[in-house]
Amino acid sequence: MDLATKCEKTEFLSFEFLAWLAARAECDMGVLTDEKDPVMEMWFEKKLVLSEWDAPNEQTVIRSDEPVSSFETKTSLRLGKWIREASIALVHDKMEWHFQVSAPELKIKGIKIKTGADFQKSEDGAVIDRVAGLEDLLHLWDRFYERFLVLRLDPDAWSVEVARIGQWIVE
Repeated sequence: MDLATKCEKTEFLSFEFLAWLAARAECDMGVLTDEKDPVMEMWFEKKLVLSEWDAPNEQTVIRSDEPVSSFETKTSLRLGKWIREASIALVHDKMEWHFQVSAPELKIKGIKIKTGADFQKSEDGAVIDRVAGLEDLLHLWDRFYERFLVLRLDPDAWSVEVARIGQWIVE
């Protein structure tokens, strides 16, 4: 099977990943912990785009400070729509990132970085700090996805997660 076919057959995972993140952000108040790193905080903000799997142009756009908490979001999810685009904030170790992500490619764009410490004053130092911040974001994002895949590939753990997500949607 060629790479394009593999990508096409597994693109549903990106939609499931964003739904899982939304549920985790709401149910766990956005705080994720693990043995490698004690605290990562994540929340959805400002804008959420939902659509049906096979009709990406028929979209529901939710604009709110907390879009995953909205009645419209949960109703759309209950009706079979999936999160196609989201604005996300991620905080870890004095760094804060705000960015948009879109499925099915999990493409990240519009990254804004805030830091507790100032970036270097020189132009070269600022570029180095920004690149390091972007690398940190991509590393953390990969860790979120790895955590999701571990759960997704374990039938028992995934059934518990699906029940939890289902409960969150009907609340």
